[in-house]
Amino acid sequence: MKILKILSFCICAVIIAAGAFYGYQYTTEEIVVMEGVKANKAVKLNSDVSIVQKLPNSNIKLKEIQIQFGTYKRTNVGVLTVSLLENGIPMQQWLFDAEKLIDNAYQPFTLEKPIRLSPENNYAIKISYHYIGENFIAVWSNSETKHGSFKNGVQTLNGSICYKLVYLK
Repeated sequence: MKILKILSFCICAVIIAAGAFYGYQYTTEEIVVMEGVKANKAVKLNSDVSIVQKLPNSNIKLKEIQIQFGTYKRTNVGVLTVSLLENGIPMQQWLFDAEKLIDNAYQPFTLEKPIRLSPENNYAIKISYHYIGENFIAVWSNSETKHGSFKNGVQTLNGSICYKLVYLK
């Protein structure tokens, strides 16, 4: 019985040490979250119409994009498509089941691997939602911010959608 306890303790110690070493090796870069704007207006995502939000031209190593969606406290049926664009060309795309959205929460979209954004290029987030019937959702925005504008289909709206960028420093 005493040998079993000692063996269990040794196994746990090895697991903890390995976990600490693994965590140390892969967290040498600081993770930074660029905070989003405060939501003051919901923008309805019409079926097959895209919203495009320009991103700041920064020299960052992007890890994740988080976008705030509103579901109107419903379980919505449809497919949400989010793309990261570089000079209008998709770099990465996510297909997301709208049933999994949490009302008024930021939904993370993690890149397969961090991507270094170049100040010489233009970056944007493109969001579209495909649904049938009255299953619409909204993306939260702030119409008063000085962060520029975004497009809802062909219409240009002042302000910014509510998003956060997670990047490595």
